[in-house]
Amino acid sequence: MPAPQWFGPEIPEKKRLSGARWTSRLFRGFHKEARKVIKRSSEDETELPAYRIALLQALVRWHELNAKPRPEPVAHDVDVLIVSDLSLPGGTTASNAADVCALREAGLTVALLHHPSYELDALRGVNAKILALAAEDDGVRLVRSRDRVHARLTIVRFPPCMTRLVDQRPEVASDRTVLVVNQAPYYYYGAEPQRRSWRVPEVHEQMTSWFGEHTWYCASPVIADLLTAHHADETAAIDISAECWHDITDPEHWATEAPERPRSGPIRIGRHSRDSKIKWPSSAADLLGCLPASEDFSVTVLGGAESPRRILGDLPANWTVHEFDALSVEAFLASIDVFVYHLADDGVEAFGRAPMEAMAAGVPCVLDPRLEPTFGDAAVYAAPEAVEQVVRELVADREAYAAQADRGLAKVRASFSSAHLVRLVQSLMPEPEPEPEPRRGLISRLRSRVGRAGGR
Repeated sequence: MPAPQWFGPEIPEKKRLSGARWTSRLFRGFHKEARKVIKRSSEDETELPAYRIALLQALVRWHELNAKPRPEPVAHDVDVLIVSDLSLPGGTTASNAADVCALREAGLTVALLHHPSYELDALRGVNAKILALAAEDDGVRLVRSRDRVHARLTIVRFPPCMTRLVDQRPEVASDRTVLVVNQAPYYYYGAEPQRRSWRVPEVHEQMTSWFGEHTWYCASPVIADLLTAHHADETAAIDISAECWHDITDPEHWATEAPERPRSGPIRIGRHSRDSKIKWPSSAADLLGCLPASEDFSVTVLGGAESPRRILGDLPANWTVHEFDALSVEAFLASIDVFVYHLADDGVEAFGRAPMEAMAAGVPCVLDPRLEPTFGDAAVYAAPEAVEQVVRELVADREAYAAQADRGLAKVRASFSSAHLVRLVQSLMPEPEPEPEPRRGLISRLRSRVGRAGGR
């Protein structure tokens, strides 16, 4: 995480990271606690003068911004309110955007509320993809901290954003509220869970304090199984739906006439994900098993590859790497024959948005066996050491290749489509109040009654 501009190279790295953490919390809405910590450190004469000055500069800037006039509060009355950390660069933001598009196409009004994650230190604003949706459609509204909202259904996605509530937040009245659990409480589940992401009791308490009674929906069977196996005591009193709340996409968006795979030349393997350690195989052998360094294959990576570079040193010559969002997903998927995706040892993938998009685009997927509970026969599953042979056989058998592509697309249409989400949302929303009769109708009836009374 890059430290904010106030913390220069003359400040030791540990202090830069600490300063970045607290100043980012200051600007992201957790100012009550952050101001105390920053003020205490800036007054500590044992601290490095440059560090104290940097903290004071950040505090002065916060006061300057806080003193600017703010828009008047707005009252929003919408069908659906989506609450999430809207600054994230990866799958959560893509899922929120897909939901907004699906709900708007169904004629529902949507409000979006950005709630930053306390533990994520990056100073990012609302993702440009989300801002574009609100700018292009007057049925999509961005909620500010002093606004008021009434929603028939509130959807909170990404539990880490609910570990601690910002100091100033809108008043929300919701007929029904759900939390979409699209990240596991820990990043790794081996013999013992490791590297905590969020705490179940903490999130449940914060959700209840803000929204009242609510229901949890797991993003996949993988998450449901983890909560049952590792967090049963913590979730015993929580209302958890037996139905999953999957990511969705519009199959029609990907419905293009895919070019037939060349009969000669290297097999084109593709991989797409955020460049995070947990999203890549943990060893050199597993990396090269999934994405072979062979002239029989060309490998295209979308999302960056610093994590495998740290393991391999130099990336294989047959790999082409594009940074995250440097290439459209549509163009990437149109350029590959097979999508391959495997995780770190003991890592957890809550859903797998990238494989779902590949399936929607008609690209067969060879996946980590841990994803089978989510995708079933929509993909082929293989351990890293078996991937190369599985891919060769799949591409060589044109009938098997086409059949696998069809199974993937069928799964998207059945379980991960916009229509599936709309049906779920509408089933959760209370029936709308009947429209009041026009006043003129009431007056005419009263006149009629008066006339009849006069006749008698």
